[in-house]
Amino acid sequence: MAETLWGAIAEDKSKGLKGRAFGSTRNFKSKEEAQTNALKGCQKDGGQKCELSHTYKNGCVAVADPINGGQKSEIKYNVSEDKAKEAALLFCSLNNQQSCRIVYSGCSL
Repeated sequence: MAETLWGAIAEDKSKGLKGRAFGSTRNFKSKEEAQTNALKGCQKDGGQKCELSHTYKNGCVAVADPINGGQKSEIKYNVSEDKAKEAALLFCSLNNQQSCRIVYSGCSL
């Protein structure tokens, strides 16, 4: 049986998407460790109000932001990093009515 590996994303969006602090982890053996380290990464990036935005296991995530400012980033999960990126870009573009870009992607496999 394959080992379970965890990843997490933490963000401080109090200054909006453009100024947000961000922390991410991958390939941790425990959920709690992945989450704690993502929060620490966000704080190290300047975040003061960091919150977990996504926790995942044995898969991939991608985060897409609107290029010209917008209200909503998209985080999508999939077994493939390319598929996660594709979904994040699609939903970000639909929700913001503009082009988006990938700002993070990673896998815990």
